[in-house]
Amino acid sequence: MAETISMPKLGFDMAEGLLVRWVKQVGETINKGDVLAEIETDKATVEVESSASGVVLELIVDQGTMVPVNAPIAIVGQAGEKVDVPASSKVEGQKFVDEKPAPQSVPIVGSVTQAIASADSALSAVEGSAPVKASPLAKKIARDQKVDLSNVKGTGPGGRIVRKDIEAALASGPKTEDRRP
Repeated sequence: MAETISMPKLGFDMAEGLLVRWVKQVGETINKGDVLAEIETDKATVEVESSASGVVLELIVDQGTMVPVNAPIAIVGQAGEKVDVPASSKVEGQKFVDEKPAPQSVPIVGSVTQAIASADSALSAVEGSAPVKASPLAKKIARDQKVDLSNVKGTGPGGRIVRKDIEAALASGPKTEDRRP
């Protein structure tokens, strides 16, 4: 009998998580307790363990998708078992992919790893003067939306910048990097 694996609630106030990476792929054998995926919350990146043993029959959610708590993310069952996933159970989460066309003045980088490395180095250069405390998700959103973290006030523990702070900065008008004196 196939078992549906759902997005776990990893914190008291967690409403959704970013599915960063699948550790197991369709057709691979998995035992109860083995790591199935990596989930990023506002505070940390956590490995999600399988609650069933068998073969990964289907991955319902794509990598890089925000998934609500308790939404189905994968199905584990016996090899060769047929599983019908109703269309309503397919998670239509928010993909964290920049769908805007690239500006004409920016050269297109040939490799994804080069693009990530250049984005990380640009973020490090901005943060170079003093380390900015921010959650991994807040850093990713800030990098994608070109928000300068040094100009965002953190409301998390110890002044840490969280997703809500970035969203508030985006909603308050022009990007924070444009507000420098």
